[in-house]
Amino acid sequence: MSYIFRLAEMNDIDKIFKIYQNVVFHLRKLNIDQWDEVYPTKEILRNDIEERSLFVVFDTLNNIPISSIVINGSQEPEYKSVNWANTKGKICVIHRFCVEPVFQRRGIGNKTLLSAEDYIMKKRYSSVRLDVFTENLSALNFYKRNGYVFRGQIVFRKGIFNCYEKIFDC
Repeated sequence: MSYIFRLAEMNDIDKIFKIYQNVVFHLRKLNIDQWDEVYPTKEILRNDIEERSLFVVFDTLNNIPISSIVINGSQEPEYKSVNWANTKGKICVIHRFCVEPVFQRRGIGNKTLLSAEDYIMKKRYSSVRLDVFTENLSALNFYKRNGYVFRGQIVFRKGIFNCYEKIFDC
């Protein structure tokens, strides 16, 4: 397979939204009630594309996106209660990261995250923050394996989320 990491384009929206729908269905089969019809919506993804913050790993052979990740500076108000290590540098946040379920366990998540981190470092961010649903053990372990450090917990509509941070030497 041949892959590229690129900004999502508006003509990708239906395929990208289908990934999220498939992930919601997959998570429900695993009894993980993280996402639903309320979040994330196609409108949220459309806004991400317009703001040039939605990226995809695109399978060039099959002409389809197979993972999606949002990178921007938008921090949830709940983040103010977290004990972040980096409080003065240029900070970005990862949101709505997912891999099409049929492509999971093939290294696509790692490729997506490494490509995102490369983009983050090139943009001279000093750290990245994110939150992970505490019931999604696979995602929790994924970020720990990739060097993200636990900084605290917050509560959203769906429950408790762990907050993680990774600091870069830029």
